[in-house]
This record gives sequence, C-alpha cells and structure tokens, in this order.
Amino acid sequence: MWLSLSNTSGEGFDQHDVTVRFKNGAGQGTLLYSNRVDRDTRIILDFPATSVLASAGPNTIEFARVGPNIANIGYWIQFDYASLEADTNALDGPDDVGPGGRLLPSTAADLYFAELLRWFGVSPGNMPYVLPNVANFWNPTSPAPPLGFVLP
Repeated sequence: MWLSLSNTSGEGFDQHDVTVRFKNGAGQGTLLYSNRVDRDTRIILDFPATSVLASAGPNTIEFARVGPNIANIGYWIQFDYASLEADTNALDGPDDVGPGGRLLPSTAADLYFAELLRWFGVSPGNMPYVLPNVANFWNPTSPAPPLGFVLP
C-alpha cells in the first residue's frame, strides 16, 4: 500500500473492493465484476460481446479499486499479468465461409441497386445498361420488385 503522507510504500496487502466494467464505443458501461479481492485473487471473466453491447471502434475494459477507503492513505493495485483473449469462432454462423465470421453475401448488390434505380425512375429496358449483370439475379421486365424493400 502507498502511504501518501510519508510518500513511502508500506509492506503487506489488504483487501480491496474492485470493479471491472466493459465500456463500448458509445460510452455505455456494463458491470462485469464487483467483489472484494485479496492477495491471491484470480479474476476470470468470460462474456459474449453481445451481452456488453460491444461495438466497432474503441471498447475498453476498466479495472477500478473502489474501496475501502481510509483517510490519509493512498492505494494502488498491482496485477501480475492481465490477459485478453477473443474467441474468433464466436462469430461463426450458417452463412460463414471460413473461421472468424467471414460471410458470403446472400443477396447480390445488383438487386439492391436495381431496387433503388426503379425508385429513381430507370425504366426496365434501361436497367441492363446501368447494371449489366442484373439479369443474372432478376428479370428487369418482371412486375415484381427485385427485393421489395422500396415501396412504389
């Protein structure tokens, strides 16, 4: 422990209240751990990214000593080591073409663009000029929309 008044460190280790939080890129925090630890405490946390609202961008794991507090004494915690492991297979699903969440798209980009081009007023006869491969996925002369997400 650090004795702030004498600017020296003292021998020994006491119990400390520690919290561990996950914070996503939007700043939303999820409490993962809150407990009193002593010298030989091992903390192992296993959580899916969906349970903590993990997002693309900066995500952080925050360790904080929250007590107990005694007047005129400064505290610090030392970790022998910290390890972070990611399960790359956690992203695997029925549409994957390999490990780590590599996806094979199920819908051609031409269909998305054909839907938008119809909405912008491109005629069925001109659709192949704008999207040369569209006939591989949809018949431009069909009265049915390519995907149906844009209402007429």
